[in-house]
Amino acid sequence: MTTPGFDIYRASREWAIDQSDYHLWAELEVNSTNTQAKSDLLPEDMDKGLFLAQHQTQGRGRGEHSWSDRGKGTALLSTWVFRLRQSPQHVTSPLFGLALFSAARKTWNSLPFSLKAPNDLLLDGKKVGGLLIESLNHGKDYFILIGLGVNVFSIPENIADANCLTGEEGVGNELSVNEWKDFLNHLSQEFTQAKDLCVRD
Repeated sequence: MTTPGFDIYRASREWAIDQSDYHLWAELEVNSTNTQAKSDLLPEDMDKGLFLAQHQTQGRGRGEHSWSDRGKGTALLSTWVFRLRQSPQHVTSPLFGLALFSAARKTWNSLPFSLKAPNDLLLDGKKVGGLLIESLNHGKDYFILIGLGVNVFSIPENIADANCLTGEEGVGNELSVNEWKDFLNHLSQEFTQAKDLCVRD
C-alpha cells in the first residue's frame, strides 16, 4: 500500500459535482454501490448517474466473487448508471471493458495496461480494475449499471495477482488530483460512447 496522496472518494465526488448531466449519489459507506444503484436508479429528468462510496461493506465482483477495498479512500468504488431506450445487446460487457482500457491508456499512455476479457483492467499483467455490469428494465426504460472498482493507492489483502495504480509498475507517488479527474473525464466519454454502441442494431 502506497501512502495516499489524496482521498479518491472525495476527489471523485468533487469531479461529479461539476458534471451537470450526472445524477450524483455519494456516501462514505454503503454495502455495495451496485445494490444502491439498483434500488435508486435515476430521477426522471436524468439519463446518467454516478454512485460513489469511500468504503463498501459487501463489495461485489462478477459471479460469486467479492471486491474488497483496503483502507478508506484508497480505491475508486463506483457504479455508473445509464438510461437506455431499448434493451442492451450481448456485446455490452466487452464494449465497456474496452472503454475502461481506452480511458486508462488515454490518461497514462506510457503504462503497461492490458485488458483481460471481458472487462478486467490489468497493469503489468496484474488486475488493477474490474467491472460488474448489470442491466434491468423499469417501465418503458432500460438501465445499465456499470460497477467499477479501481485499486489506486492499495491492493486488496491476500490477492496475489492484484496491482494498484500507484505501485512500482504504475505512476508511483506522482498521481495528482487533476490527473485523476482527467481519467474520470476520459472514462465518462468512453462509457457514454459504449452506452450508445450497446443499443445500436
